[in-house]
Amino acid sequence: MSQRLFWLLLGGMLLLRLVIAAMLPMMETTEPRYAEMSRLMLEKQDWITPWYDAQTPFWGKPPLSFWAQKIAIDLLGVNDLAPRLPSWLFGLLLLVVVAWLARVRQGKPAILPTMLLFASMALPFVSMGAVMTDVYLALGVGLSLAAFASLLNTPSALPGWLFFVGIGVSMLAKGPVGVVLTGIPIFMWTVTGGGWRRLWRLLPWFRGSVLSAMIALPWYGLAELKTPGFLNYFLLGEHILRFVEPGWAGDLYGDAHERPKGTIWLFWMLGALPWSLVFVWRYGRDAWRIRRFPWPADGQGRFLFFWALAPMLFFTLAGNILPAYVLPGLPAAAVLMHGYLRPSGKQLASGALVAPLVIALAVVVLMARPAQWTSERANVQAYARAAGSASLLAYLEKVPYSASYYSHGAVEQVSLSGLDDWLARGQGERYLVVHDRHLPLLRERTDIRAVALSRSKTMVLFKITGAAGDR
Repeated sequence: MSQRLFWLLLGGMLLLRLVIAAMLPMMETTEPRYAEMSRLMLEKQDWITPWYDAQTPFWGKPPLSFWAQKIAIDLLGVNDLAPRLPSWLFGLLLLVVVAWLARVRQGKPAILPTMLLFASMALPFVSMGAVMTDVYLALGVGLSLAAFASLLNTPSALPGWLFFVGIGVSMLAKGPVGVVLTGIPIFMWTVTGGGWRRLWRLLPWFRGSVLSAMIALPWYGLAELKTPGFLNYFLLGEHILRFVEPGWAGDLYGDAHERPKGTIWLFWMLGALPWSLVFVWRYGRDAWRIRRFPWPADGQGRFLFFWALAPMLFFTLAGNILPAYVLPGLPAAAVLMHGYLRPSGKQLASGALVAPLVIALAVVVLMARPAQWTSERANVQAYARAAGSASLLAYLEKVPYSASYYSHGAVEQVSLSGLDDWLARGQGERYLVVHDRHLPLLRERTDIRAVALSRSKTMVLFKITGAAGDR
């Protein structure tokens, strides 16, 4: 296939991802939670502290993604595309890093095929255009390690400085875990033949560390000064206890994810689809034939191998993990897969269409069934169409993150015990969203006349047409 067709395929894939980002409602919980936190930063005009809600600072992540999302919401407004656009743009920068790495490893002809292979993996395709922090981390780690791979070919000043820029980006994207994921493949390369003396000569360690500190440390200091206790929670809790204690009880935000140890390897297989299946089958077949596992013969190849494995090596014994944790290793995996599989143009084009088309088909099916959304976009939009200027919107017992985001925070939480007081307040229209499990309680209230207007997967929007406050 011609270079032009490859570019059209890659461009079409990226455009498809952007269209999906603009159309798909934000499903609970990660995307709308981070989007609402960015909206709150904009509302408060706060560039230091992400806010979990209007009163609670969020200590779980550094601010890089929230800064980018805050700016996008300020420019584009509260919608589905705004908080997703920054990760799409940062994903383009990550593709540039992949292109650089491919050229360093295999020369200019490998750039476009490797970019296409990487972008068509399931996890990179989903992550580009999702409200999450992992693309930002992958960019920081990728920049540092691609710079190191370049130094293994030809030592020069610019890659050495870019290595430490990447460290600073990683620290602002997700914290010290980025430094660890950067250090693992470098350490493994060093002890398997690279040598400590050569490692010392490759990088401007002192001046580069000062550069990284200048990028990241000012925010860490300001964050601790503004909300004391941040550093202890973030460094100890988020970076140690979260991973060694499944279902970590100290989590302030209730988003711990308990998984069986070793699940990260399954996440890698899923995240690198469809190419992971092709690679594992071919690698296993070759290993069986030669009665040993194929191993990169050169130092740079070993380094890329360790880079690709770094997230799995680090998170194998962790119980609190997410599928996106494998993303920082996929740039190296894409380069190694392209070099090992050497797919023809037709094979590459066919494989590159699998994940994007399957995901696009799933989105089309989902868009046709709004009653199955785990998102409150439809309910909030139905309220906006029906409500008058003096209307009240409330959620019974709990306000989902998506409801807060789509309503610009103009939504109340009403407890079961406080329902009567809310109904009696004011003379305007009242709209109440009720979870399915509470519907029997509402039906038992003979003093309330409620008309259902809309629903999501688990919640129904009612217009209250008769209540104590109307009499």
